[in-house]
Amino acid sequence: MFEAFEDAFKADPVPPRSRRVSSLPSDPADWTAFIDQFGGQSFENGLYRVIRGEDRETWLARVASVFPAYADRIICFAFDWLGRVFAIDYGEPRESDILLFEPGTTMALEIPMSLAEFHNVELVEDPDPALASEFYARWIDSGGSAPAYSECVGYKIPLFLNGEDDTPNLEVSDIDVYWHVISELVDKINAAPE
Repeated sequence: MFEAFEDAFKADPVPPRSRRVSSLPSDPADWTAFIDQFGGQSFENGLYRVIRGEDRETWLARVASVFPAYADRIICFAFDWLGRVFAIDYGEPRESDILLFEPGTTMALEIPMSLAEFHNVELVEDPDPALASEFYARWIDSGGSAPAYSECVGYKIPLFLNGEDDTPNLEVSDIDVYWHVISELVDKINAAPE
């Protein structure tokens, strides 16, 4: 089902262990197959990582802390080097579009493709729009390090607070801490009087 993706994306060595997914009746079949095959794997030196099946609720909680309107309609499957999360949107009447949640901008972007199309077409033919792969190359070329599975390269000053979208404004962070800080900032902004 994901042959083109497997051929195009080089897996990083020694993936974190992942248990076989215990599926729920509401889980999309393609999600279960994808997580069973790639769960916990990292690709292209940390550019793109697939969540471990046992971490599904942790990822949902992270996303819901910044994007609460999506909490009851998504199932996360992967994240990239910037800590951006990819999820299947099964709450829409269309068949399982992909959503990209960007904590640095607090934007949710729709990718009108199935999970298989996203991996076998979008990421294979032109990965930059979805993964900011050219920006990642600039980060690495500037001396930045590849993030581990539990890390991301986050913005020191988020873009939604007028941070610069450039490598000097990036740093390696624990991904849980990064999402928590973004969530706290969003809560403070939302609670502030207009």
